[in-house]
Amino acid sequence: MAIVVSTPTCFFMARPVNSAWCYDDLTDPSKQTRFPDAWWIYLAAGSDVIQHILDFNHLDLKRAGWERHNKPRFYPIKQFERCLKTGLSLVAQLSFPD
Repeated sequence: MAIVVSTPTCFFMARPVNSAWCYDDLTDPSKQTRFPDAWWIYLAAGSDVIQHILDFNHLDLKRAGWERHNKPRFYPIKQFERCLKTGLSLVAQLSFPD
């Protein structure tokens, strides 16, 4: 099961994964799990994308991750919620080590 959301202000594609998977499994859209612990965000853009990601967290997964410099990075969903409360951007809240 994957999610694709497209609104006038946001677009994102995500699917539930196991955050312990290797890079090849995370990036293989045919790989599925019955016991996900995170959202793998393939693509996200827009002014209110964080709110939409939280709205579509119907599986109540505790983490979300994406690729940066060909390395998977996972962060607690709580950091996304903090962004909304503080008004800071997600980039300002998360550290991106290389």
